[in-house]
Amino acid sequence: MGNIKYTIGDLLNSKQQGLVNTVNLNGLMGKGIAYQFKKKFPLNYEAYVKACKNKEINIGKVFIFEENGKTIINFPTKANWREKAKIEYIESGLKSLKNEIIQRNIKSIAIPPLGCGNGGLNWKDVKSLIETYLSDLSNNTSILIYEPINNFQSSQKISRPPKISASHYIFLEVMNGLKIKSESEFHKELIMQKAIFFLIFFSKKEFFKFESYKFGPYCHPIEIVRKDVTEYFEFHGYKKTKKDGKKISELMLKEIASKKNIEKIERIKNYIPMACEFCNSMKDIKQLEVVATILHILALHNKMSADDIVSFFLQKYPKKHPQSYDKKNILENIKWLISKKILKEDLFKKIYY
Repeated sequence: MGNIKYTIGDLLNSKQQGLVNTVNLNGLMGKGIAYQFKKKFPLNYEAYVKACKNKEINIGKVFIFEENGKTIINFPTKANWREKAKIEYIESGLKSLKNEIIQRNIKSIAIPPLGCGNGGLNWKDVKSLIETYLSDLSNNTSILIYEPINNFQSSQKISRPPKISASHYIFLEVMNGLKIKSESEFHKELIMQKAIFFLIFFSKKEFFKFESYKFGPYCHPIEIVRKDVTEYFEFHGYKKTKKDGKKISELMLKEIASKKNIEKIERIKNYIPMACEFCNSMKDIKQLEVVATILHILALHNKMSADDIVSFFLQKYPKKHPQSYDKKNILENIKWLISKKILKEDLFKKIYY
């Protein structure tokens, strides 16, 4: 089909002039190919964040940025990072992409499987749309399409260290204090989410704002901080071990040692051991989820009866496996929290903290 070719591999190593990056409209590049673009093209990431704030990028409107001799086409496949991609977003985006290729006289371009992978779209449908909209350009433009491949890992390295703040240092100190171990990346993320939630709960300092989500209270900015910390380790040549964690902690503290940051850290640091110890006392991931969810409900509603907590829990915090959480289990953990003196019960059987 003209000059359209198909391949697999790492798009970011392509020699094509134009590189298409799939993005959302939230200014976040936290997963998949977008995260790899963020690492290799940090200036593009900064420009993209501004473009999101200024509404210079939208569904059906790609955002172009030049960096390191490459024309980067930021292509929205989602309005919100939580959503799945939509086939109509791909179609309207391809119209915008086609116009940019013509207007900018882009002679070669590399395109990923738009909206597939984390986006959840069917590759056959997406492939058909790409061919429909771009095939008539292929006589003048070399179009290289990267087909999906399961479990592919990019080898892109950090081109510069991420910008860090007191929040990154606090995250790292919590990470260094945790003893709960898991081989699952998902569980590692969940443990950090809950540990920092406990820190906020005990300290009553809103460094991070949590919302009701699957598996209990969740704060998306923590995922961004987590990736930044991982990049910080990688850039400085350290591994995420307890020993290296302490070295990175010292390095990070020196880097952010402004009066404002130190004051921010001082206000919360005494609660870090408490939050970590509490998290470490959980017998398993399931209890961690249930306990954090109970505390989040009470943080939002102050006083509630145990039965009201159970009802709210089961209605507002949907789980992929709801059979794992029943009234008995939730009530047992409410009693456990009372025995730990985290929660109290008044004469009217209302639970509070």
